[in-house]
Amino acid sequence: MTGKKIPDEKWICKNWLKSWTTSSKIYAPNPAKYINQLHNDNERSIWTWFQDFTDQIDRSLRSLNSLPRVLAHQDLSQMNMLLTQSDTDGERLILIDWQFMSISGIGEDLGKMFGVNMSLGVFPNHRYEEYKESLFQNYMKGLKDTGWQGDESLARYGYCLGTALRSVWEVPQYFSLAAQLKTDPTNLKLQDRVSQLEQIINIQRNMATECIKMNIWAQFS
Repeated sequence: MTGKKIPDEKWICKNWLKSWTTSSKIYAPNPAKYINQLHNDNERSIWTWFQDFTDQIDRSLRSLNSLPRVLAHQDLSQMNMLLTQSDTDGERLILIDWQFMSISGIGEDLGKMFGVNMSLGVFPNHRYEEYKESLFQNYMKGLKDTGWQGDESLARYGYCLGTALRSVWEVPQYFSLAAQLKTDPTNLKLQDRVSQLEQIINIQRNMATECIKMNIWAQFS
C-alpha cells in the first residue's frame, strides 16, 4: 500500500476475522434459545436484523479479503499500547502483545479496537458516536502520514464491517442477558449491561447499513 513490504511468513494469520467469527458462533450463547422470550419491538428488530446479517456473513468476510492488505495487531487496548518519552526520540507509541497479529483488510483492525473498547467500557456510552468518528479520522491521518494515497472509502468499509461483525458475539450475549433480566428485573448490574449491549448493537447495525450504502459490498462479493 505504501511501497513497504508486508510480512508474508506462513505462520502469520491471513484470515483472523473469519477465525474469530467462527469461534464466536461456537462459544457464544445460542440466541435461538431465547426467541420465544422476545416481547418488545426492539428485541424482535434486533433478532430480524441479526438473522439477515449472519446469513450474509460468508460474503462479508470475502469482501474484507478483497480490501488492500495491512499488518494488523488485532488486540489494541490500553494494556497493549504504551506511550513513552525520551530525550532522543521524543514521544513514541509502542505496541506490545502481538499474539493475534494478522494480515488483514484495511480498517479491519480499527473495527476490532473500537468494538472491544466499547464492550469493555473504556469508551463511555454517551460518547460512542464521537469515538467512532474520531478513531477513523486519526486512522486515516496515520495512513496518509505513511504515504498511503488510496481510496478512503475502502478503509471506511473495512472499519464499519469489522465493527459490525462483532455482533456475532454481542447479539447472543444480549439475548442471554435480556432473558436473565426478565427473571430478575431489579438486577441493576444486569440492567446496565443489557442497556450497554443494546447501544453497541445499534452502532453495529448502523455501521453494517453504512457498508451496504457504500456499495463496496456488492463490488467485492
